[in-house]
Amino acid sequence: MGGTSESPRSSGRQSGVRGFFSTSFPTLASVLLAALVCVIVPTFLIALHVHYNPRFSPIDEVTHYDYVNRMAELSVPRLGQTLLPETLHELSCIRTEYPYKGLPACPGKSSPKAYPGDSFQAEAQQPPTYYLLSVPLRWLGVHVMRMSGLTATRMAGALWVSLGLLLLWMAGRVMGLAVKNLVPVVLLLACSPVVIYQASIVSNDAPSIFAGSLIVLLGALAWTRPGRWTAMTCFVAAFLVTSLKSVDALAPLVVSGMLAVLWWTTLGVTGESGIPRFRVWFASWARSGGALTFGAIVSAVTWAVINSRLNLIDPRVLPSFAALRTTHLTVSLTLHEALSMLDPLSSADSYSPFQANGNALQITSALSANLQTVTGMSLRYLGIAGGLSGLFVTSRRWNHWLGLLSFAGLYLGGIVVTAVLWLTFDMNPNIPGRYGLVAAPLLVLATIASARGRWVVNGLLAFSICLFGLTIFYSLST
Repeated sequence: MGGTSESPRSSGRQSGVRGFFSTSFPTLASVLLAALVCVIVPTFLIALHVHYNPRFSPIDEVTHYDYVNRMAELSVPRLGQTLLPETLHELSCIRTEYPYKGLPACPGKSSPKAYPGDSFQAEAQQPPTYYLLSVPLRWLGVHVMRMSGLTATRMAGALWVSLGLLLLWMAGRVMGLAVKNLVPVVLLLACSPVVIYQASIVSNDAPSIFAGSLIVLLGALAWTRPGRWTAMTCFVAAFLVTSLKSVDALAPLVVSGMLAVLWWTTLGVTGESGIPRFRVWFASWARSGGALTFGAIVSAVTWAVINSRLNLIDPRVLPSFAALRTTHLTVSLTLHEALSMLDPLSSADSYSPFQANGNALQITSALSANLQTVTGMSLRYLGIAGGLSGLFVTSRRWNHWLGLLSFAGLYLGGIVVTAVLWLTFDMNPNIPGRYGLVAAPLLVLATIASARGRWVVNGLLAFSICLFGLTIFYSLST
C-alpha cells in the first residue's frame, strides 16, 4: 500500500489506549506536526476570518445564532416562531454582509415583520445537539476569553475543526499511513475555503469535519481492533453525529458500506465451524457497520418525529423559503442539483464570502479573484481524483472503497436531501456543496492513501502549503 508504514491489520495488533496513542503519535516530531497542522493552522485561519468579518454572514447565521440563544434559555425553537428580541437587536446593530434593504436601524426595537423573511426561525427543523453544545463553549469564550457573544460562539468552530483533524490524523495512523503522508492531507483540509468559512460562522456545518473524522476513526478501529466495545460505541457515535445535522448521517452510511465490503472480501467461503460465509460476514459487519447504520437511522427518525410534533405551522408555507418556491422541482433538476454535493471543499463561489468590507489590506481584487478560481478548481478535481481512483485499479484496498463509496454516497445523498426538502418545504432547495462537508475527511483520507510515489506526496504537500498562504491572502483581500 503506497504511503503506509505497515498494513492496517498488523498495525492494529497493539491493544489498549497506550498502544493506540503510541501508534497515532510515535515520536515527538509527530506530536509537534499534528499540533501544527491540526490545531495551530486552522485556529489561526478561523480567528483571522472572524476578525475581518464582524458582521453576520448571509448564510443563515442569524437564525443559527438565535437557535443558540434559545438553547441558552433551555428552549428548543419551533417552526413558526420568530427570532428572539435580543437576536433582532444584535442583527440591527451588527448588520449582515448582505445589504438588506430596509433593515431596521440599531437599537432594533421594530416589529419582527420589519425584518427579512418576517424574522421567522427557519432553522428550527435542525436537531439541537450542536446548538446545545455551543452554549457552554460560548460561556467560556465570553467569561474567560472576554469575547463578544457572537465572536465566542463563532470561535467554537476552531475547536470543532481542530478536534476533527486530530481524529482524522489518528484514523490515518490506525490504517497504516505514514506521518509524512498525513501532514499534506490534513493541512489541505484545514485550509479549504468551505471548512474555514463554515467554522468561522455560527452554523451546524461547523462540526461536520469532526463528525466525519470521528466516524472514519471508529470504522478504522472496528476493522483493525474489533472488540466488545465496537457495537455500542459505533451506535452511539453514529447517533451523535446525525444529531448534529441530519445530513451528517452520510458518514456512518459510507463507512458502514466500506466495512461491509472489507469484511466480505477478507472472509473465507466458510467459517472455522463450517458456518456459511454470509452468516459469518453478517455477524462481523453487524457489530461495526451495522451499528453505524442503525445509529444513524434511529437518530434521524427520532428527530424527524420530535420535530413534526414541535412545528407550529405547516413547513410548506414558511415565508422564509418563499423565494425558493418560484420553480417546480423535477427529476432531471434533482439529478442536476445533486451534483453540487460532489464538491464539498470548494463549491461554486466558495471564496466569495471571504470578500468582506473593511479589510485591512486593499489588494487588487482581480488578482485575488483569478487565483480563487484556480484554487477552487484544483481542490475540486483533487477530490474527484481521490474519490474515483478505485476505478482504475484491479486490486482494491480500503482506501479505494472508501473513495468510491464516498463519491457515490455524496451524489445519492444529494438526491435524497433534495427530495426530502422538497417534500417537507415544497421548495426547490438548490442544495450547496457544504451539505456534503461531512464526507470531506473520508475523501481526503482516500486520496492520500491512494497516492503513489515520493513526487506525488511532495506535490500534495507543496499544494497544501500554497493553499495555506493563499487562504490568508484571500481573507485579507477585497
